[in-house]
Amino acid sequence: MLISALAAVAATLAMGSAVLPDQGTGRAKLAYTKVLQGSSPEYLSISVDRAGSGTYDGRKLDDPPHPRPLKLSDATTQKLFELAAALDDFRSVDLESHKRVANLGTKTLTYEEDGQKYQAQFNYSLRREAQELSELFEKIAAVEQHIVVLEYAAKYDHLSLPRELLQIQNPDRSQQQGPRRPAIDGARAGPDRAQSPLSAPRPGARSEHPGAPPEQ
Repeated sequence: MLISALAAVAATLAMGSAVLPDQGTGRAKLAYTKVLQGSSPEYLSISVDRAGSGTYDGRKLDDPPHPRPLKLSDATTQKLFELAAALDDFRSVDLESHKRVANLGTKTLTYEEDGQKYQAQFNYSLRREAQELSELFEKIAAVEQHIVVLEYAAKYDHLSLPRELLQIQNPDRSQQQGPRRPAIDGARAGPDRAQSPLSAPRPGARSEHPGAPPEQ
């Protein structure tokens, strides 16, 4: 079982070594960034085009940019763009809840096509589509973060490989406490760390749904 898991991870890592996608074309591109000082990572950025090619960057705020290529499955890519379309590709839309909730990080959604760019920014949104979209991007980030750790372990720390593989194969272990609900009146909440199938289909992964909106 471990050997087959290692083979699957090796295939994923091979995708991660691909050339960065050309960002200068007119192809539609969707991007998600989140900034939350003190979290890990403090700065998160994911971009993807309709073909599923994109980049991921997760780092501390004072670290230099270090985007790495990623390739999403067709199903994941389609879902991302469907959710963006449900929000009119962020054209003149206010996604902020304007409620007194914790600082969950400044999230920015961006849609670009043919030289046009539309953005929406929020801390916490009551729009279901915005919640699902940011949630899916966070799951992509979680997988990419594990891949970074696996790449390091494969080179320098072979003993940690089984543990990291188990975390990818058993995503429910990191969700035993259930989905988090934003705290109210300034109490700080940590970033979500859910897992998801993204670079390739991974059996057993599931989506989380955020808790009920906080009361004012």
